[in-house]
Amino acid sequence: VTALVDIVNVSKANTGENNLRLPTEPSAFVASLAKLISSVTDEETLKAALSTSTISRTVDLAVGGLATVQANSLCTAATPVAALSCERTKVNLHAFAEVKYDINRPHRGLITTAAALRAMLQGSKFATSVKGQEGSNDGVTVIPQQHGPAQESLKAISKTLELEINCFESNASDVLDVTVATLALKQALDAVTTLIDGSKARTETSNGSVEAKSNCAFTLESAVQQLSASLQTEAQMGCEFCKSETEKAAKEVQEIEAAKAARAA
Repeated sequence: VTALVDIVNVSKANTGENNLRLPTEPSAFVASLAKLISSVTDEETLKAALSTSTISRTVDLAVGGLATVQANSLCTAATPVAALSCERTKVNLHAFAEVKYDINRPHRGLITTAAALRAMLQGSKFATSVKGQEGSNDGVTVIPQQHGPAQESLKAISKTLELEINCFESNASDVLDVTVATLALKQALDAVTTLIDGSKARTETSNGSVEAKSNCAFTLESAVQQLSASLQTEAQMGCEFCKSETEKAAKEVQEIEAAKAARAA
């Protein structure tokens, strides 16, 4: 990770752009890498030592690996944000009942997510625990089915990519294929897309589908950015709801106190 950060910083100095992205072109990646290796005095020497396929694989793993780390962080934040939507849409807590997941559908990710939602919504004035209507927003009632598998999948993918990043060629003539990385990144993209679709359903918005890039790593990077934007929108809606309800409750208390004072007078 430290090496990747160093490459990003060198790339920023080379391009003059204030962003935290790895160079996407092999030539730019090599240029940044050459400045970090003191033994390399000629950029062409480094290019000759690294085949185009090696550079491409390195870039894909670097971009895909960082995107997966970001996706993991967003996935962790997604469930608390979704809990705000449960309040806002007044979902019935029976949608996350223990019998539905701990007994009827005991997948680890589903159980964990449902338990987290029950804990966060315990005592809620809006998400009631009375059986019956569970809520009309399907994006809310299926949160465990979406977040649980996505989180489990991203954890497994992170381990796969960590191992793949630390693999190396035995000699200069060896070229490692991209099969492992490609399959892992496609799986990560599916998980992120699932989280995006769920967040859009809960906010009842449509920001378009994930734009396909030149390869899976860059598509995943774009999807992670879209997930971040979608969760921010959802969190803002939840916070505005909580603020509105808090102000409403405070106003009601003031009116009650004013009525008591009037009667006492």
